Amino acid sequence: MPFCSQCGSAASDEAKFCSSCGTDLTIEAAAVQEVLQGRGPIPLGQEVVAARGVGIGSVRARSALLRGLLGLVAILAVATAISTRVEIEVLERIEASTGSEAEAHANHLRRGALMSVGSLLFVATGITWLMWQHKAHANLRLFGARDLRFTPGWGVGWWFIPFANVVQPVRAVAELHRHSTAGGRGLARVGWWWTFWLAQAALAIAATALAGDAPAVADLITSDYVSVTSDLVNAAGAILAIAVVHDITTGQQARAAERWVTPA
Repeated sequence: MPFCSQCGSAASDEAKFCSSCGTDLTIEAAAVQEVLQGRGPIPLGQEVVAARGVGIGSVRARSALLRGLLGLVAILAVATAISTRVEIEVLERIEASTGSEAEAHANHLRRGALMSVGSLLFVATGITWLMWQHKAHANLRLFGARDLRFTPGWGVGWWFIPFANVVQPVRAVAELHRHSTAGGRGLARVGWWWTFWLAQAALAIAATALAGDAPAVADLITSDYVSVTSDLVNAAGAILAIAVVHDITTGQQARAAERWVTPA
């Protein structure tokens, strides 16, 4: 049974168009058959040419952008942790009556600017991740994967459902990793990445709660220590996410080469 590479929906063998999104299945099938029959060999690393960017090429491009954004997330998290550590030192001096409020205010503004940039970067990275994940999951059907628990749409959709988004997104990414790589090699990294993601979120919530609405200096210091830990955990999680994205993307490239590339 064929699957639409755009939305992952199943289609009958006679179908010419996807009933869910309208993709022309005949163009895609003809492109894949041309490769399988050895007409016009495709060198390793190039995408299978089909309608609307079918195959590994768009996943590879999105992966490169995503890894770059995740790298920036890690760098910015470390910079924010350093700024927060400086703020702790200033607050400790104020508590000991040797520091100035002007110094604390200036550092607070710097930290606020970093956090604002971080918020924008979080949104951009999140959107890119979802686009990459959707396309990569759709590719599993092209590779002939069976008994998949997640469709490309639900793999993305679970991120937005409260409570379920604590468990289901990592299950979807684990399935994607397992079917993209040889024997699920490196699958443990998915678990570690998710552990760091959840830990960072919990620490960030705790830091906000500790600060309160009208915190004393001691409360701010405690909150800042938790924030530093949250930022460093966030940086480590971003690095693990880069490794997960790399595993899946290179695994799909290898599978595409085995399935569609004509030996030279």
